[in-house]
Amino acid sequence: MDGFPHRSYEERHHHPHHHHPYPFPRQEEEGQPHEGERLYPPVPSVYEGAPPSHGPYAHTSSGPYGSAYDSFTSSPAPYPYSSSGPYGNGRDSGPYGTHNASDPYYSHNSFKSAGDFIASEVPQKVQLPQGHIVRIFCKKSQGFNLAVERDTVVMKPADTEDEAQQWIKDVSYGLRVKDNYGHPAFSLINKKTQKILKHDKEKGQQVLLIDYRPDIRDDDILWSESQDFGEGFKTVRCASDTLLNLTVFEGLKTVRNGSGLILDTWHKGDHQLWKLFTLW
Repeated sequence: MDGFPHRSYEERHHHPHHHHPYPFPRQEEEGQPHEGERLYPPVPSVYEGAPPSHGPYAHTSSGPYGSAYDSFTSSPAPYPYSSSGPYGNGRDSGPYGTHNASDPYYSHNSFKSAGDFIASEVPQKVQLPQGHIVRIFCKKSQGFNLAVERDTVVMKPADTEDEAQQWIKDVSYGLRVKDNYGHPAFSLINKKTQKILKHDKEKGQQVLLIDYRPDIRDDDILWSESQDFGEGFKTVRCASDTLLNLTVFEGLKTVRNGSGLILDTWHKGDHQLWKLFTLW
């Protein structure tokens, strides 16, 4: 006996050169487990180490969703213009495409308020030319005025208070432009829409509207009037081609609410005779 009666036979006959029964040898450093206790790697902590400098969900290369060292910063960088975010670094690419951090549309100062859009992107009213305000109606049905509806030139039941039925007759062009009969040219600008009446160059073409600009130079916006055919009614025709007259489409039969306007040759019809009546 070795003086330790409480020890078993296996313990008394143990030799130090035999293989240790446990996978890890005894550690002598302070705080380490003694022989017979298993030694496992320490469990990493999400709070370990200094906070990372990258974005709120940036991760290390281990695992599809990051490693145990993933952490949240106290003040995450904003999206979509952060230098590093949930969809990558430098150039954040997400489900809606790639956002370049250098792109001005994704800079800190690029996001606009409603007031910004109103101030900078809504078309501003231009200075309309001086001229008489007139209402325009044909002899066929004097209870309808030339008007604008949904950006289309049509005939509407007369309402002199409706600015869509009011036209500015700009005669300034007549100082230098005349038709082949010597009648001065003029343009017609709708007061409500600020669009100018434009003709084409072919018979049967619909009369159009384009935006008015003070510096506009286009022969297709110039009209002229013929001699008086009685009671102040005249033809209104293209200043560059007096054979093409302003005509109510199918107006020879009737003029109705919404009737369109075209160019046509002279048929001596009342739907081709017009009066530009001065309102003020």
